[in-house]
Order: sequence, then structure tokens, then C-alpha cells
Amino acid sequence: METDGSACGCARNQMVLCYWHTLILILFLGVLSGAYDNHDSKSDGTTRAVPVSTLQPIYVAEPLEVNEGGSMPLQWKNIYILPEHSRFNLSNKQITFSIVEGPHHGMLMLDGQPCSAFDYSQLLSRSVIYRHDGSETTQDQLEFQLDISSKKTDFPWLDSTTYVLRIRINPVNDPPELNEAKGGHVIKISAKGSRILSPDQILLSDPDDGPDKVRVQVVEGRGVHLRIRNTTVTEFTQRQFINRMVSIHDEGLYEKGVLRLVARDGDARSQVLTLHTVSTPVEVRLKTNTGVRLLHHSSALITSNNLSFTASVPDLPLSFSIVGLPDHGVVECSPEQGHFAVCSTFTQDQVDRGLVRFRHTSNHHPTHDMFSFQVESGDFVSMIHNFRLMFIPMNVK
Repeated sequence: METDGSACGCARNQMVLCYWHTLILILFLGVLSGAYDNHDSKSDGTTRAVPVSTLQPIYVAEPLEVNEGGSMPLQWKNIYILPEHSRFNLSNKQITFSIVEGPHHGMLMLDGQPCSAFDYSQLLSRSVIYRHDGSETTQDQLEFQLDISSKKTDFPWLDSTTYVLRIRINPVNDPPELNEAKGGHVIKISAKGSRILSPDQILLSDPDDGPDKVRVQVVEGRGVHLRIRNTTVTEFTQRQFINRMVSIHDEGLYEKGVLRLVARDGDARSQVLTLHTVSTPVEVRLKTNTGVRLLHHSSALITSNNLSFTASVPDLPLSFSIVGLPDHGVVECSPEQGHFAVCSTFTQDQVDRGLVRFRHTSNHHPTHDMFSFQVESGDFVSMIHNFRLMFIPMNVK
């Protein structure tokens, strides 16, 4: 007779099943070995049965394994009732499970509805399903109690026994999400000007990847392109986006532009997002220009309380170009967390963040000084303005 070499007489695809049956049989035999006393050499061959209350009819075995955001039915290999329950004339429907706590990152479903109780026949028919909520978690659990409905047999310890089924969640890479901001409209940009790309225009997120790994790439650009620090780029990271380093630049070729973007995390990608731009005339208005007061041989910050212009297009970068230098000092700018250095241009954003100052450097003691500047944005250039620097006299007696 030909055989397939299976230790349990099963086909290869049933070997795992045979393994579990063998393991559980060994466990059950161990239980039975504690249920009866062996006769000694002088006994008359009778045995004394230990009460049913010492038997454990359930074995919580293999953790339930499910993919992140997925579903998986509970099976006999997760919760196994020893087959000898038939000895007590119990049916599968008389063995019920009540959920005490959990799951915490998902839901238990029965016939498409949330459930807090089920019987063993429903478990064997794979009708009890754990559905993960998609959160970035790697484990979960549910605690339950067992109830056996039998008038003939009593299992008193079941009321005080709680069992725990572990749930192992396999991480799944979620693609980045790139969407237009709520109430998204056509992006207005000054002719040949730039505008910061911000959450006002796009929403970029990825629940399981860091901001340096998530990158946004340009699929198509017509009439506009992206810039970082005045350098044309074809992609940027989420961190650069968060730090407001990315801007859309109008090329001045068309009144209307199109920019199509896609986000990637190395393994997955988002849907393509299409942004529409329109080139619009810009009006720049003076808001404040009070000048500053300072002591001789000192310095003073130039803030938005002293110098501020606004543009008709929101978030439009405004640049100040110095066309007339001060006679008794220098204008200095500082990068964030950097050192002040002489500069001939600065932006409204630098002024707003306190990164521009005037420093008195001459040995003279003038009563005032000034520098002249023009405001620029795209192809807009303002008239010449003067910023006054007034020195506070100090008498030492």
C-alpha cells in the first residue's frame, strides 16, 4: 500500500491541524490524569473520581492575527473547547462566551453587528469576527468569561474565571494623503511673484511615516513652478512643507497656471492633486513706518510695530531692498538661531519675526539717521520710502 508519509495519516496541508489535535489531546490527558487517583498494589482495582469542578474545559491557544485595518474570524485554534464536553451531554450552543473588557483597538462583530456575547457553534462557523480600527497599534486583547448552560453539571469556578485572548496586529504601510484644503479655491499669485505653499492650499499627512520620508513630487507644472530658498525644485519633503519653506512661483507666461502633485513615502503613493493658480495684479499698502529710537553705540530691532506693509494677495512675500544706506550705522539681518550680519535686502517675514536690526557704528553722536528702501513683490516695485533712526541723548554728570 502506498502512503504519503504523514505522521497523522493526513495530507500535507492538514499537518498543522493534526499538530493542534495532538497537542490538545496531550493537554486533555494531563487534565484527566489529575481527575482520577491511581490504585496502589493493594487496592481492589476500583478508582475514585475527582469532582467535575476540577476540570478545565477551555484552552486559549494561538493569538488571533490580523492585518492593520483588516478583519479576521475567531477560530477553534484561538479558543478551543475540549471535545470531552460531549461526555456531559453539552451542545456547542450551550457553551457561551461573554466579553468582559475589550477589544480596545477594534470591534467584535457577529452577523455584521457589534456583539458582546456568542456561543461556541458561532465561533466554529467563523461567524465571530474581529475588525481592527486601522490605528497604528501592534497588539490588542479581549477578556471574556465562559458559561456552560447545563442542569446536570455544575462548573462553579467559571463565574470567577476570566480568560484573555491576545490579538496580534500586523502593521500595514498606509499611503500618504494629499488633498486640497477645505474650501480650496484658485491660488492667487502676483505676476512673476511667489506665494508660500501652506495648509491653506493643501493638506499633507502620513500616519506611519516621518516628515523626512514623505516627499511630494511635481507631476506637471504649467505657468508655475516650485521654489525653496529661491531655487527651483521638483520635489519637497513634508518637513520642508511644515516649515513653510516651499513656495509657488508664477513664471509670468500665462494668466492661469496648473500644478499637479503626488505624495510618496517610498512604498506607496497618494492620488494626484491638481492645483489651479491665477496671476493677479498686486497692490502693496503702507501700514506702519514709525522709525526707531535708540542710544548711541547700541542697536535696535526693527519690528512690525515700526515697519509693516500689506499686499492685496494673502501670504504674498514682500521684500525690502535698501537703496540708500544710513550714514552712521548698518542694517543687519539674522537667519533663525543665527548671527546678525550686514544685509541689503530683507523680507516682511523677517521683520515680523524680529530678525532685522539697525546698529550704530560711527564715533559721532548724531541726533538722527535714516535709510531708504523700496518694497518689491513679483514685478511690483514701490516708490522709495525712508526709515528714520532717532538717537536718544544721554547726559552723564
